[in-house]
Amino acid sequence: MFPELKKTAMNVPKPLPNDGFSIPLRASFTVFKNLPLFGFATNNLAPKLILFKEGIEFRVITTRHRRYDEIESVDARQTFGTHNLILCWRGRFLAFSANLGKEEPLVALLRFFRDRGTVLSHRAQSLLAERSMS
Repeated sequence: MFPELKKTAMNVPKPLPNDGFSIPLRASFTVFKNLPLFGFATNNLAPKLILFKEGIEFRVITTRHRRYDEIESVDARQTFGTHNLILCWRGRFLAFSANLGKEEPLVALLRFFRDRGTVLSHRAQSLLAERSMS
Protein backbone atom coordinates (compact mmCIF):
# COMPACT_ATOMS: atom_id res chain seq x y z
CA MET A 1 0.00 0.00 0.00
CA PHE A 2 2.76 2.46 0.98
CA PRO A 3 5.94 1.07 -0.62
CA GLU A 4 8.09 3.90 0.75
CA LEU A 5 7.20 2.79 4.28
CA LYS A 6 8.47 -0.78 3.88
CA LYS A 7 11.00 -1.80 6.49
CA THR A 8 14.50 -1.36 5.17
CA ALA A 9 17.42 -2.73 7.12
CA MET A 10 20.33 -0.39 7.56
CA ASN A 11 23.58 -1.55 9.07
CA VAL A 12 26.05 1.05 10.19
CA PRO A 13 29.46 -0.44 9.36
CA LYS A 14 31.97 -1.12 12.13
CA PRO A 15 34.43 0.46 11.84
CA LEU A 16 33.15 3.43 9.91
CA PRO A 17 34.87 3.98 6.55
CA ASN A 18 37.47 6.77 6.38
CA ASP A 19 35.29 8.64 3.87
CA GLY A 20 32.26 8.35 6.18
CA PHE A 21 28.92 6.58 6.04
CA SER A 22 26.11 8.61 4.47
CA ILE A 23 22.61 8.26 5.92
CA PRO A 24 19.74 8.78 3.43
CA LEU A 25 17.36 11.47 4.68
CA ARG A 26 14.00 12.78 3.56
CA ALA A 27 14.55 16.13 5.24
CA SER A 28 16.64 17.87 7.88
CA PHE A 29 15.68 20.59 10.34
CA THR A 30 17.18 23.00 12.81
CA VAL A 31 14.91 22.77 15.86
CA PHE A 32 14.76 24.11 19.38
CA LYS A 33 16.30 21.59 21.78
CA ASN A 34 13.50 21.94 24.33
CA LEU A 35 10.73 22.09 21.70
CA PRO A 36 11.92 19.73 18.93
CA LEU A 37 8.62 19.91 17.07
CA PHE A 38 9.25 23.61 16.44
CA GLY A 39 12.00 24.45 14.04
CA PHE A 40 13.02 27.45 12.05
CA ALA A 41 15.03 25.95 9.20
CA THR A 42 14.38 22.99 6.92
CA ASN A 43 15.99 21.26 3.97
CA ASN A 44 14.12 18.69 1.91
CA LEU A 45 16.15 19.15 -1.30
CA ALA A 46 19.64 18.20 -0.14
CA PRO A 47 19.64 17.15 3.52
CA LYS A 48 22.79 15.51 4.79
CA LEU A 49 23.97 13.31 7.64
CA ILE A 50 27.32 11.54 7.37
CA LEU A 51 28.88 9.51 10.17
CA PHE A 52 32.66 9.66 10.51
CA LYS A 53 35.00 8.07 13.04
CA GLU A 54 35.41 11.25 15.07
CA GLY A 55 32.11 13.01 14.44
CA ILE A 56 29.32 13.84 12.04
CA GLU A 57 28.71 16.14 9.11
CA PHE A 58 25.19 17.44 8.62
CA ARG A 59 23.35 20.00 6.54
CA VAL A 60 20.19 21.97 6.97
CA ILE A 61 21.12 25.34 5.44
CA THR A 62 24.90 25.06 5.63
CA THR A 63 27.12 22.04 6.15
CA ARG A 64 28.41 21.72 9.69
CA HIS A 65 30.64 19.35 11.59
CA ARG A 66 30.33 18.23 15.21
CA ARG A 67 32.37 15.80 17.28
CA TYR A 68 30.52 12.98 19.00
CA ASP A 69 31.43 14.40 22.41
CA GLU A 70 29.45 17.55 21.52
CA ILE A 71 26.22 15.53 21.50
CA GLU A 72 24.37 15.99 24.77
CA SER A 73 21.62 13.48 23.97
CA VAL A 74 19.81 11.70 21.15
CA ASP A 75 16.03 11.63 20.89
CA ALA A 76 13.53 10.00 18.53
CA ARG A 77 10.11 11.24 17.41
CA GLN A 78 7.69 9.27 15.28
CA THR A 79 4.39 10.10 13.64
CA PHE A 80 2.80 8.66 10.52
CA GLY A 81 5.41 8.83 7.78
CA THR A 82 8.05 10.58 9.87
CA HIS A 83 10.80 8.92 11.84
CA ASN A 84 13.02 11.64 13.23
CA LEU A 85 16.39 11.43 14.90
CA ILE A 86 17.15 14.48 17.04
CA LEU A 87 20.72 15.34 18.05
CA CYS A 88 20.91 17.81 20.93
CA TRP A 89 24.19 19.68 21.33
CA ARG A 90 25.91 20.51 24.62
CA GLY A 91 25.62 24.15 25.60
CA ARG A 92 23.33 25.11 22.71
CA PHE A 93 19.62 25.77 22.51
CA LEU A 94 19.29 24.44 18.95
CA ALA A 95 19.36 20.82 17.77
CA PHE A 96 19.55 18.92 14.48
CA SER A 97 16.59 16.80 13.43
CA ALA A 98 16.63 14.33 10.54
CA ASN A 99 13.58 12.62 9.04
CA LEU A 100 14.75 9.16 8.01
CA GLY A 101 11.39 8.24 6.50
CA LYS A 102 11.50 4.71 7.92
CA GLU A 103 11.74 3.16 11.34
CA GLU A 104 14.56 0.69 10.62
CA PRO A 105 17.23 3.33 9.88
CA LEU A 106 16.11 5.26 12.97
CA VAL A 107 16.53 2.18 15.15
CA ALA A 108 19.93 1.44 13.58
CA LEU A 109 21.11 4.99 14.32
CA LEU A 110 19.83 4.84 17.90
CA ARG A 111 21.83 1.63 18.38
CA PHE A 112 24.88 3.28 16.83
CA PHE A 113 24.72 6.28 19.19
CA ARG A 114 23.93 4.08 22.21
CA ASP A 115 26.93 1.88 21.44
CA ARG A 116 29.12 5.01 21.31
CA GLY A 117 28.01 5.80 24.86
CA THR A 118 25.78 8.74 23.90
CA VAL A 119 22.86 9.46 26.23
CA LEU A 120 19.53 8.42 24.72
CA SER A 121 16.25 10.05 25.74
CA HIS A 122 13.61 7.94 27.45
CA ARG A 123 11.63 7.89 24.18
CA ALA A 124 14.67 6.63 22.24
CA GLN A 125 15.43 3.98 24.87
CA SER A 126 11.80 2.81 24.78
CA LEU A 127 11.85 2.50 20.98
CA LEU A 128 15.02 0.37 21.14
CA ALA A 129 13.53 -1.81 23.87
CA GLU A 130 10.34 -2.35 21.87
CA ARG A 131 12.28 -3.27 18.71
CA SER A 132 14.58 -5.69 20.52
CA MET A 133 11.49 -7.64 21.64
CA SER A 134 9.99 -7.90 18.15
